[in-house]
Amino acid sequence: MDDRHLELLEGRSFARGRGGSSEDEVEVGQWKSERHLTDAKSSTTSSYGADAMIPVEIGETSHRRQVFNSEQNAQELAADLDLVDELRDKAQTHEEACKLRASRRYNTRVRHRSFRVGNLVWRLLGEARKDTTDGKLAPSWGGPFRVVENLENGAYRLEELSRKPIPRTWNL
Repeated sequence: MDDRHLELLEGRSFARGRGGSSEDEVEVGQWKSERHLTDAKSSTTSSYGADAMIPVEIGETSHRRQVFNSEQNAQELAADLDLVDELRDKAQTHEEACKLRASRRYNTRVRHRSFRVGNLVWRLLGEARKDTTDGKLAPSWGGPFRVVENLENGAYRLEELSRKPIPRTWNL
């Protein structure tokens, strides 16, 4: 293969299905490695085109380092430390406002119900309380139950119609 051919193939994939042979691919790979070894003067020359690189800050400092004042920096850090309590209070107020908005948005979809003492109610049984012998046709609701006491926070004390009290309070 001549140099003109190698330059054309240099940036392309050599695993072609037709026309190329494995000998050609080996020759191109060998040519590339030989060319880099013979042409390169040093590793930085072949990579970056220069013999050595000098970091920017050695030659010239940045504007930030030039205008830095350690006394002023210490005063500003002390002032920031004094303002931490105010920032914490502001963050807490913001958090409470976000929680209030979220609860208002959630509560727009909730249907509030209240029951009076003596009302008859049904309660959702849940999977643990269902009779397994009935299978999927088991009732999902149990009752009726009578409301004995309204605890004003959505919880109620219930009893069966036979006046037998239900041991725990229920949120209905």
